[in-house]
Amino acid sequence: KEIVLLPPQEGTSILAYKARQVLPTRNWVRIKQSAYKGDIGYVEESVETHAVVLVAPCQLPYDLPEESGERMRFDVELARLAGLDFVPILSPSGAEIGYSCGGQQFIHGLLRLTLPVNTLELVELPHPDNIRFHVATGIDPPFVEETLNIFSVQFWREHDSVEIQEGDLRGKRGTLADLRRVFKIGDTVGVIAGPFCGETGYVVALHERTLVLVV
Repeated sequence: KEIVLLPPQEGTSILAYKARQVLPTRNWVRIKQSAYKGDIGYVEESVETHAVVLVAPCQLPYDLPEESGERMRFDVELARLAGLDFVPILSPSGAEIGYSCGGQQFIHGLLRLTLPVNTLELVELPHPDNIRFHVATGIDPPFVEETLNIFSVQFWREHDSVEIQEGDLRGKRGTLADLRRVFKIGDTVGVIAGPFCGETGYVVALHERTLVLVV
């Protein structure tokens, strides 16, 4: 491929654009810096420079020194027993969703952090162990359930029984062998057999069970 050299100012512009990309909300990210480095968080809000992420807290306002570092959800009753002040946090609809305590905000027991977007990386499919606190809190149930289902799909076998969960055929049962992958124009696909094995292309036309790709 032809190599094109860019002047320094154009390279700087590209880097600046990358730093300003907005992380999509309702997604999983891995934290690359801070005390929560390596942890998985749920993106609640995002702007060009920062994102609001929910993580399992490793330090709570009422923790004893020897308890610091242990993952645990915020418990308002323990805060009350410790004599700490706390203020309820309300959703836009007026429902109580968490508390502000000790200079921190806790949503459904998870810590709300505001972090620079360049310290976060998207995680397409986290391991269930890494989001167990998010699962336990019941935050965004449809999204969390979808994550768990997609993870489990990796371990399905041809004759496993399945049930359709959504749509007109909801409740219908069968096996994986009864299903067929459906493609649509614009999909990105990888070729897994034949002379073009290993190539990646875009679906530009469909003819019954034959795809036309641009690779």
